[in-house]
Amino acid sequence: MEPLSPGGQLDGHRLTCPFLMLSLPGERVRMTGVYEVTHAGHRAMHDALLSAGETFPRCRECSEYVLFRFVREVSEPKPSHISEDPDFGQDELL
Repeated sequence: MEPLSPGGQLDGHRLTCPFLMLSLPGERVRMTGVYEVTHAGHRAMHDALLSAGETFPRCRECSEYVLFRFVREVSEPKPSHISEDPDFGQDELL
């Protein structure tokens, strides 16, 4: 069996870690808010707004190799919605 991180559990081939609130492309957004987006190296981390019920999108550049970490509930100033980011567009929304 594969090792797990503390507090994590293996869900199919994906590791979910509720303590860190990490999400991957294809998973449902559970809470509306600001998420830190970490790419596979082609750009720096950035914040994005995602809404509950949406699906975490793939990146146009690094596809499935992107992580989303919940940072905070929405407050002012609001960052741009993930669909307005050039690496994520309607074509990449699952």
